Amino acid sequence: MKVHILHLDSHDDYVSTLDKLGWAKAPRVLIVWPRYGRVLTRRLDLVLLQRNAQQRSKQIGLVTHDPDIRAYAHDLGIPVFDSLDDISEKKWHRRVRSRPVSIGREGPPPPDYLSPPDEAERASRLNPLNRILRFVLAGIALFGLFLLVATLVPRAEITITPQSSLQEQELTLILDPEIEQTLSEGIPARWERIVVEGTLRRPTTGSTSVPAQTSVGSVTFINLTSDAVTVPIATGLRASEYGDIRFVTTEDVTIPARRNAEAIAEIQAVSPGLAGNLPIDAIDSVEGSLGLVVSVTNPEATSGGSDETRPAVSSDDRINLIDELSGQLISEASKKIQEALDSDERLVEGSFRQPQTVEQAYDRQVGEPADSLSLTLVIEIEGLVYHLDDIDPAVRSALEAALSEEELPVPETLSYEILSEPAMLSKETASISILAQQETYKVVDFPHIRELIRGHTTEYSIHLLEKLINLESRPKIQISPAWFPRLPWLVLRIDMRYDWEAE
Repeated sequence: MKVHILHLDSHDDYVSTLDKLGWAKAPRVLIVWPRYGRVLTRRLDLVLLQRNAQQRSKQIGLVTHDPDIRAYAHDLGIPVFDSLDDISEKKWHRRVRSRPVSIGREGPPPPDYLSPPDEAERASRLNPLNRILRFVLAGIALFGLFLLVATLVPRAEITITPQSSLQEQELTLILDPEIEQTLSEGIPARWERIVVEGTLRRPTTGSTSVPAQTSVGSVTFINLTSDAVTVPIATGLRASEYGDIRFVTTEDVTIPARRNAEAIAEIQAVSPGLAGNLPIDAIDSVEGSLGLVVSVTNPEATSGGSDETRPAVSSDDRINLIDELSGQLISEASKKIQEALDSDERLVEGSFRQPQTVEQAYDRQVGEPADSLSLTLVIEIEGLVYHLDDIDPAVRSALEAALSEEELPVPETLSYEILSEPAMLSKETASISILAQQETYKVVDFPHIRELIRGHTTEYSIHLLEKLINLESRPKIQISPAWFPRLPWLVLRIDMRYDWEAE
């Protein structure tokens, strides 16, 4: 049969050993004591471990050289091995002590009943005294048989309900992805990730000035040669001190054939806006090779250029847009994550975080004229998830750790109430507040009680039980056969159990 080997550490106690025992899957569990240090030195520890193992349909064995523990194990019927190499099938079963063979006393040989008796022997056999003796011997044999039956046949079942007390405690459990198994102070959690995307458009709130009307004016061309010069339409002109402001002629002009001859031409700015309104003599150069034979100036200021105010993208527009869209995507992610969870899983609200932005694209830049701004956002969102089923063992372990050595919880009495929804403690962990309570009782030393009440009447045994144990109600004693007046003399025939252990 498969055996699970469980090694104890020098710092283990009953609670940690019980937790390790709960992970064993084999029907037999071999508990190995540490080489140094003493753990589980109380007889009560072995009693509780054995009882817990029996509730889980498991059998425990021990590997230890501690004489006290070996003695306790022997009394409780727990197999003890000297080493891991000493495991055998026979030792997993309790040994039954063989009864010593009685050796008859030496004496005269028995009479020879095969030989025919003589008359005297026949006469003595018919003697009334011999008949009486045979009746007496038969009565003694029947009485001995009655005593044997009275010792072995009667059986008693005693059901008691010890007084219980309410254990109540407010607990704070940590939801931590780093925890691999449920502990008394925390339960495992995990990050559930999902990728969501969306697009959102909102009106812009900024403003900017944009060119509206084009500036116009006139220039005077001066001939630098003695030949006639023709200045064609769309000839480019510049104002060297005003950057990129350009003008072009709007008509063809011919300058007479003499040096310093002049001709006037109409012009307009290439780009609209106030920047085209230049002062007198601002335009001073002609683009291209034509600038080698003529010079130019504007005797009058150019005018007519204007700007207008239009909606534009501001930095606040981008910030507000990404905040609004991120909030919508987080809400969408919350719904999708909750739909994907198992029935016993819960999502910690407020645990959402954005570990990665997959895509972020605005259709306009800051300061760019636009009536609206659009954002396309693809992000990865994750939320903290925990199992409701992990709360029960964590609460149970925390309450049992607070009990004294002589107390145990009453089965099926544990209950708890979640005081507040889980809240984030840090970027990685959350906490949940729980009010837990259960009924507890003091452990009754059944072997000692059985020794005290064996062979007594039912009423006396009930009186003694009520005197020795604090009980909630009168104990129940059922003797079989029902006509037997007393409890069995053999303690092995007296079965004691708690009320919640009754079928």
